[in-house]
Formats: sequence, structure tokens, C-alpha cells
Amino acid sequence: MLDKEKIFEKFKLPIEYLDKKHKLTNEIKQDLELIKPNDNSTNSTYNVVFKTNNDFDNMSFDAWGKYFSSDKSFLKDSQHFYKNINDLHNEPHKIKKMVDIWNKINNESDFIEKYQYIDWERLYFLNNSKMFLSILSFYNITSPILQLIAPLFVFITPFLLMKSLGTPITAEIYIKILLENLKNQPFIKLFISFNSMSLGQQIYGLLMLGLYIYNIYSNVLSCYKFYTQMKILTAEFEDIRKYLECTIENMTFVLNKTNKLNSYQPFNNTLLSYKNRLSQFLNDIRHIPKSIFNKFNIFYIGTLMKYYFTLWDSKDIDDIFSYSFGFNCYYNNLIGLNQNIQHNNMNICLFKKNKSIKLIDTYHPNLTKKVIKNTITLNKNKIITGPNASGKTTLLKAITINIILSQQFGYGFYRKCYITPYHHLHCYINIPDTNDRDSLFQSEARRCKTILDSILVNKKDNHFCIFDELYSGTNPYEAIATAHSYLNYISNKKNVDFILTTHYIKLCELFDKNKHIDNIHMKTLITNNKPNYFYKIKTGISKVKGGVHVLKQLKYPEIITKEASNILKKL
Repeated sequence: MLDKEKIFEKFKLPIEYLDKKHKLTNEIKQDLELIKPNDNSTNSTYNVVFKTNNDFDNMSFDAWGKYFSSDKSFLKDSQHFYKNINDLHNEPHKIKKMVDIWNKINNESDFIEKYQYIDWERLYFLNNSKMFLSILSFYNITSPILQLIAPLFVFITPFLLMKSLGTPITAEIYIKILLENLKNQPFIKLFISFNSMSLGQQIYGLLMLGLYIYNIYSNVLSCYKFYTQMKILTAEFEDIRKYLECTIENMTFVLNKTNKLNSYQPFNNTLLSYKNRLSQFLNDIRHIPKSIFNKFNIFYIGTLMKYYFTLWDSKDIDDIFSYSFGFNCYYNNLIGLNQNIQHNNMNICLFKKNKSIKLIDTYHPNLTKKVIKNTITLNKNKIITGPNASGKTTLLKAITINIILSQQFGYGFYRKCYITPYHHLHCYINIPDTNDRDSLFQSEARRCKTILDSILVNKKDNHFCIFDELYSGTNPYEAIATAHSYLNYISNKKNVDFILTTHYIKLCELFDKNKHIDNIHMKTLITNNKPNYFYKIKTGISKVKGGVHVLKQLKYPEIITKEASNILKKL
């Protein structure tokens, strides 16, 4: 598996080079399911934005989920970039092959031994020598032949002996010396004087013959493995070449599209540097032939061995390939994003100087089957009422997700959007009751205090807050009292916008005449004692009750639902 964290330590998204970038909290990422869905049967927000369906393209989600930006120049540059990349194309098979090769190399536990490199630390440098590796490889290939012809040196020895002694070289003397030498070779004597040998000599001769045959077999097997490995390595270098050519082409494409966008220059400078380094490595391996054992191609075997070792050993190569994986993941994400833009699933956002936000025909990205669109203007803070399952929380999430996407890409899931960028986004959904020290209400109070502290510390920044069932962990009376005092306080801050969902009708009525807050509700009609949900925003407070119907849907015993209905009529 690729090391996702290391890859995105090397490769930084354009937004990460900005000064005006702001962190997304873990609560927002989890509650809005930006990166990972809470339900495995659904997609995350980024799955929909980038139209991804594989692990490689999903690697970038954590990086995308780090920041949003209030830099209007960057967001406008991004809009221009994303809209004008219709001719993007990807070659996933080349990336997949490279990923497989990279994983194989980095997961080899016996790399040195398997590919017959030098393991002695003092001579480790020889693994980067083309000449030495060529000689070593030649030896590995020819060792079976050398082992096979070794006995022939017995026939050469008489010539060498006569030459050194200055004895005239004649056939008679040669044969005499040869026979003497043969008599002294244990396994040769097996064939010329087996019967005259003692039992011990016979066993020793047979043992030497067996070792000779075994050595030949071992060397032939080693040679075959080396030959097979070289064929595999040659094929892998061909795939590496194709991957590098594809990656460099994609990098060039992005550089050409963004070279006039000022806010992208820091990103481009880094991208250009890595592109040049990848090009250098491509030039180094470009001349490795497709088949190493054809004609004179065997002379490139040292080059092949050197650069394969470099892929395994070099930190610089690890650096540039890690960056390239991050870039290709980013590049593939751009393709899906552009498709959403071209199909009008995502539309452009307009940024306003004066503080205002309006989303026209907006919806949650994951609602692909039945999309109900709503228009909302945050000239005032909003309190949303409605029965269970009427769509309050979904609308809350849809608005927040589209604000985030607008401040990451300049696009969102709406027909139109006007926004003044926020600097802080605060989320109060799914408050966990898991802290040993705190009750649920204490956890809720802590979250609200954290939000309040941020508002008070960052007085000049714009804040957007979402609250789902504020202070629901205590009794209704104190919940209404504390929620009213808290919301009344922050509603007087001109730099703060909020949306609240609630079932507390009394809380809504307390704010009915507040000039900073509007009561709205999700349209729901009761027909034949069953709620009919429209999932559309209407003005005013909803007093429709739908909780008992949820119990009926879950097939609670009828005696429970009837009693609940009767009590409800009396309240």
C-alpha cells in the first residue's frame, strides 16, 4: 500500500500555499461526512465532488479536508482554472502499473539478496556502479558455463606444465602428463579405474561427482532466475517510462493552464521543480532497451541494475515519486470536478464585498435520486423547525457543505451563490456523550463555549455556525433558557451568522420579534394522520408533530403508539 501521509507531506494542494487559509475542524469533517461517510452504503462529499471510485483517487481526501480559504483572488483563479480544463484525460492503467511496481520494490524484504547486489557495507557503493554491475551480471549469466567447462582445464594443464618447464611439447609427453593428472581427479578415476579403487575412494569420488553435478544445477537455476528477473525488470522499466512520460505531460498541462494565475505561482514553482527532477530520471532510464537480451542490449544490463537499485535505495527518488503520486491523485480529482462543472451539477459562486450570503436552488451533494432544491438568504440568522425526518438537518448540512466547497473551489451544488467568505466555520451536530467526566449537556456546553471563545478572540473575522438541537442534553426548560441567552448574545455580533434546527416551539416564539433572527420551517402536511414531507423551506414556525409516526414506521407495538397519540392531544 502507498503511504498516503508521506505522499501528501511531499505534494501540497494549491490551497496549502496560501496565507489566507483556514483549518476545517475534525467535527465539521466528521459530521458533514466530507471525507468518510458515517454509513458505508453512501459516498462521502468528496466522492461526489470528484466522482471517484477507487482507493488511489480517494487518497487526497484528507488533504482536501484540511483547509478552506477566504482569499478571493485564489478562489477566482481556481474558478478560471477548473472551468477551462475540459481536455483533461487520464490513463489509470499506467498509474496502476506504477503503483504495483512501487509497492513491490518497497515491500521486498530480501531485495539485496534476491537481485544479487552487494550487501557488504564497505562495498555498498558498488551497487551504483554501472561497470561493476555489468561485470557482476555477466558472471551471474555465465557461471553455469564456467562450471561446466571447468574439468576441461585438466586437458590444458599439461601444455602449461611443459611450457613452464621448457620441455618440448610432444604428443607422447602430453598424454603421459594428462594421464597422471586424470588419475589424481577423484571423480575421473571413477570412469578409468573404479575397480582398483578402495571403498573409501569410490565413495569420495562419487561424492565429488555429485557435488559437481549439483553445482552445475545450482548455477543453471541461479542463471535462469537472474534471466527471468532481468526480463521482468526490463518490462517494469518500460512501464516506469510510460508512467513518467504521462505524469510529466500532465504536469506540463497544469502548468500551462495556471501559469498566468498569480495565486498559483508558489504551487507552480514547486510543481516545475519536481517536473524537472522527474524528467532527469526519465532521461537516465530512457535508453534501457525493451529487451535486454537482444543483440548488444546486454551491455545495458549494468544501467538497468543500477537504476533499479536506485528506485529501492535513493531518498531523492522516493521523494519525487511520492510527489508524483500525490500530483496524479490531484490531477484525477480535477477530472471529476470538471465533469461536475460541465454537467452543471456544480455552478460558480460570486464573491461579494459587503457581508451577505445567498444560495439559490441549493441541495445536498449526496441526494442524487430525489433532489429537492431550496433557496436561502442569510441576511438574518435562521431557526428551522419541523417534525422528525422533515429534512432540517439535511438542509443544515447542505448549506454548510456548499459554503465549504465555495471557499475551496469557487463552485458548489446550487444554481447560483453569492457569498462573503468566512474565516471560521463552527459545527454543533452529533455531540458525543463519551467523555468520562462530562454528561451530554456538559459536552454540549463545552462545544458552545469553544465556539464562543473563537468568536470573541477573532472579533474581526467572519464566523458561520450551525447548531442542531441546541442543549438537548438537559431538561426542556433549561434548554430553552440557555439556548435563548446564548443565541441572543451571538446574534448581536455583526460578524457572526448562524442556523439552528430545533423542536422547541417556545424558543422560536421568544425570537419571533428579534430583528436579527428569522423563523423558518420545513413544509410538512398531515394527511390521514400521516405526515407528508415536502422538504421545502417556508416562513414561520412549524407546529406539526411527527415523532409518533416515526415509531409507527419502526413497527412499535400499537398500544405504545396509541397511548402516545392520546397523551399528545392533551399537551
